[in-house]
Amino acid sequence: MYPEWFFQLHYAGQKGARLESGTLSHHSVCKMFLDDLAALRAGQVKADKITQIGSTIGLTHVDDPKSRIQHKRYMKIASQQELDPDFADVMSPSKARIDDRKPLSQKWTSQDPDKIPDRPASMQAVDDQAMGRGSTATTQLATTGPLVARISLEEDVFGPHESQTVANSAEATTAQEASLPGNLIFASRSDKIQWFTEELLKTRKSIHTAQAQELAFAGELEKLDAPVPPATEEPTELVNLKAQLKATQEALEAEKGLHQLSKRRLEEIEEECRSPFVVPALLKAFVQIADLSHAATVTTRNGEAGS
Repeated sequence: MYPEWFFQLHYAGQKGARLESGTLSHHSVCKMFLDDLAALRAGQVKADKITQIGSTIGLTHVDDPKSRIQHKRYMKIASQQELDPDFADVMSPSKARIDDRKPLSQKWTSQDPDKIPDRPASMQAVDDQAMGRGSTATTQLATTGPLVARISLEEDVFGPHESQTVANSAEATTAQEASLPGNLIFASRSDKIQWFTEELLKTRKSIHTAQAQELAFAGELEKLDAPVPPATEEPTELVNLKAQLKATQEALEAEKGLHQLSKRRLEEIEEECRSPFVVPALLKAFVQIADLSHAATVTTRNGEAGS
């Protein structure tokens, strides 16, 4: 299960007042938010994911491998202390943060712009109701230390080395993603078994999908005559399955060859067993020859008997 974040922009000035007044339609609110995200180079998001409460607009974001680049864009924006001057009267830079489901109505008054204040327990129900998630518990992310200590400010996620940066980041977080959450509470043993079973099936499905994508990407690199990065050591079970698959494919090719050979032999036999075609005139000539031969034989026998 991947962590869930909430990215929000808190507006001030004229736009903040218009949002607080509630006179803007949802379409106008979404357009305002999307335009600001484009100006901040935060990528594209779907309008149905956008939520507004008061002068704050935000969206829920899941940090999974497929959206890792988008997540890094959000983190880069959250780390910026100075935004474009054109946005000075639009949003408060200290509010352009990523927080783990931080309630939208809570103000950030900390003097340290990278310090995330403690979340009151009474705000959990308000936030869950606003986000339409009831009282479902959310994954708690590490918030110890300044936010800038958890991200690389000098890393340019929009640069040409983006793919290598993402690969290094994925390797660095492998151990963290592989660890099980430690704050899980289950009502009974059966609930615990059911939860781990479902997560195991989801994980296996994700692995299968990732392996298919890996083969497809490697194939495209081979078509382009580009070097394919070496893969990490594969599990023994996967190696055995690949060997069995290769042997099965070879046996299938051999079976196809035998099938074609048998088909050709059968066609030859059918050709040989096919009834010959006889012309009627030729058949009549054969009958006449047989009659003449029979008459000559009878005449010879009669002559021998008379002598």
